[in-house]
Amino acid sequence: MIYDTQLLAEINTYGNPDLIVTPIVLILIYGLAFGIRSSVTDEVNRVYFIPALTVKIIGALALGFIYQFYYSGGDTFTYHTHGSRPLWEALIETPANGIKAFFYHGTYGAGLWSIAEKIWYWRDSSSFFIIQIATIFDLITFSSYSATAVLFSVLSFIGGWMLYLTFYTSYPKAYRILAYSCLFVPSVIFWGSGILKDTVTLAFVGISTYCVSRLIIDRKISILNVSLLICFILCNFFC
Repeated sequence: MIYDTQLLAEINTYGNPDLIVTPIVLILIYGLAFGIRSSVTDEVNRVYFIPALTVKIIGALALGFIYQFYYSGGDTFTYHTHGSRPLWEALIETPANGIKAFFYHGTYGAGLWSIAEKIWYWRDSSSFFIIQIATIFDLITFSSYSATAVLFSVLSFIGGWMLYLTFYTSYPKAYRILAYSCLFVPSVIFWGSGILKDTVTLAFVGISTYCVSRLIIDRKISILNVSLLICFILCNFFC
């Protein structure tokens, strides 16, 4: 795919909004992470919690840098610059049309054409699902690319940590190799942390696996566990 100069001008990954919003988002994320760490870890695996979150965040930001400065574009910007950002702008400027575009993508009804023409994956349902997630995060980050990427990395971390806990519960003595396998594989950190479909898929697989383990192995059957399992299985289907 060839990226013209107009697209390159629009890809302003680390502009002024990012420099303001991203540090605030990072402070909030680390504050929350340190706050809940004791309730989601034990004395053995606690040492991996913050480092695993950190490498995910680094991976998400590194992906943006490399796609911008080396590849001069790519899927991550298609999901954001030509995906969630136009949708976010529509939600801010004309909420009625923005909501309609959010839920009725692929159509060209009244008020949708001006939005649809800016979104490259408008008619691709699985890719638009990633755009919908990014748009929700954009509402928090004011469509800052790097801050939204950080939130994707947090989603990936949640899935990875839940996958780690699933296996750690059954094989506690293998905590080191399990930590590396679930949390610190370099290629997974890079390709599974930023604004990409892989990130969402891996996160939902990890969460779904945890829910299955709770239901079948731990026999902790509850409406919450069943609901989460159904929800994330459906989300994987849409990816």
